Amino acid sequence: MKDFNLFKTRYLILTGLLLVAGTFNSIVAQNTDSVQAAGKSVQATHYQDFLTKPSGLQYKIHQAHGGIKPVTGDRAIMNLRYSLRKPDGTDSLLFASVKPFIVPVSPLYDGDIYEAIQLLGLGDSATFILEPTGFFTKTANAITPFFVTQGSRLVFEVKLNGIQTEKEYEKEQQLVKKQEDEKKDNEQAVLQQYIAFHKIKAQAETSGLYYIRNKGGWGRKARIGHKVSVEYRACFLNGEEFDSSLFDADL
Repeated sequence: MKDFNLFKTRYLILTGLLLVAGTFNSIVAQNTDSVQAAGKSVQATHYQDFLTKPSGLQYKIHQAHGGIKPVTGDRAIMNLRYSLRKPDGTDSLLFASVKPFIVPVSPLYDGDIYEAIQLLGLGDSATFILEPTGFFTKTANAITPFFVTQGSRLVFEVKLNGIQTEKEYEKEQQLVKKQEDEKKDNEQAVLQQYIAFHKIKAQAETSGLYYIRNKGGWGRKARIGHKVSVEYRACFLNGEEFDSSLFDADL
């Protein structure tokens, strides 16, 4: 698993979609009837039957199994969806995971989504109500989008399916690196066999790249930062083409 800020990535995608499609009504999910009813009130900060942390985070636990809870540094594996609820009760679904969603637990401010995740034990599910400005500007590291009106709230629905400790993550990364190194070694062996069979005299660059100049050109050389127009054909070592800039390019 790679380090990432998926909340920021999902936000950038959804902003573009909402610019085109606009907002739409959606049912939040099963076990959140109280959230739906409360959202119809113009008092968007008040949700019936929800508990409130000193940070202002509002939450309602739907399933509690008494399992272990994630701590800072762990990686939470969960099902996640969140919506923007406006004061008039309308919802805009912003994101719904279609496969396990993995988040490094790293609190940024009081009342953030990471504080919410740390309330859950393994197998638990809950709904959380967050103030949107902090989420967009701090968690997503972006600007608050235009469609977030005063009094709106973010409704997060989360089920915690797994917890990966920092040590387990490091061990996994070591295994991934080992597998990648072995793959590179195998690829180099195959490449050397190809070079020897075809009697290629080119020497490898420091990066490992081999290149053969078929025909000299003229003019300036491309440098880092320049935009270039190229024609190319890409093949596997067996000659099978997997990409090309032109269908019938005569290179």
